[in-house]
Amino acid sequence: MRNGYQGLKKSLPWLALAAVVVLSACGLRSKPAELACGSSYLEAAVRDVLQQPIPMQRLVEPGTCPGHFDIRPSQAAALRQCRLLLRFDFQQALDSQVQGTPDQGPMIGVVSVQDGMCLPQTYLSVCYQVVPHLAKLQQSSPDLYQARLAVIQQRLEALEKSLRAQLQEAALTGVPVIASKRQRAFCEWLRLRVAADFTGADVARPSELEKAVKEGRAAGARFVVANLPEGRKAADFIADALGAKVVVFGNFPLPATDAPDFDAMLQDNVRQLVQAARSP
Repeated sequence: MRNGYQGLKKSLPWLALAAVVVLSACGLRSKPAELACGSSYLEAAVRDVLQQPIPMQRLVEPGTCPGHFDIRPSQAAALRQCRLLLRFDFQQALDSQVQGTPDQGPMIGVVSVQDGMCLPQTYLSVCYQVVPHLAKLQQSSPDLYQARLAVIQQRLEALEKSLRAQLQEAALTGVPVIASKRQRAFCEWLRLRVAADFTGADVARPSELEKAVKEGRAAGARFVVANLPEGRKAADFIADALGAKVVVFGNFPLPATDAPDFDAMLQDNVRQLVQAARSP
């Protein structure tokens, strides 16, 4: 009995330490997010600019259209506890779902974006636009972020050279493709030759798809580039008619570990195209 008591006595400090660790971990998990992002694209820009972890709530998962979604009641309740909501200009419907009384709800930071979400200049513009909102959240000066923005710009310039070199090495520069309208600008930026484009399967008219097939056949299109949030139904129809290969490009980054999220997305898009070109 005495040995058991002595063993328990020796274990008490470790048990106390374990309790502290568990309670601390629970505190970290329960800490509400100060920032909510309307898409993983904005989340990627925030991480890139801050270069430090910050609790964030993501409203729309990658691969889901950020312009057509409904937030759950639990999300709306959590959003009202945030201090800042970053959203795109086409997500204005979110405002009414997160604001309560005039003195409640988060600040809303609006980011404008043009076509071509995969274009480095689009992403860089988004990074610049989130800075004033982050500075307000963190009660700091926007000038403090200028050095970081310069680093991002230099990195994107190097990425551009790398991606185009990969396509040149794979003999894909100037190759004719048919592209989703959402990916046309990126395909042209990659120096692919876009023979025709098409809209997503839910809204594409048969006449539009037939036109894309006709123009793609005349150009000898080898690939049909689909846009991940739109699905590949329309792309498969066109590719089947042409005997071409379908490649699906993402335009909303996944969280990455080996590269900044945006860079990893572009690298994955190009990798898929190169692999499709090399496959039988």
